[in-house]
Amino acid sequence: MEHIGEILRSSREDHFLTQKKVMELTGINRKTLSGYENNVAEPDLDTFARLLRLYQLSADEVLGIKTSTPPLAFFPFALRTKNAYSFPKI
Repeated sequence: MEHIGEILRSSREDHFLTQKKVMELTGINRKTLSGYENNVAEPDLDTFARLLRLYQLSADEVLGIKTSTPPLAFFPFALRTKNAYSFPKI
């Protein structure tokens, strides 16, 4: 997995944004942004979310989290009931 900073930098560059422009759009100080991009510091969740929205990224892809839909076998009772949210009576 790439470091988060490398992903943030390449995403910024892919959107043809300078650090100064990102600062204007998000309010994140250029020095702080540089720290994120150079893996010297990590953004807090709010800042991370602002950057993800700006760069049109998902947290899962940046963090390297693989998501998958659980197999239907985990929910066999839902197939036998009219309401997918009802549980079988025991």
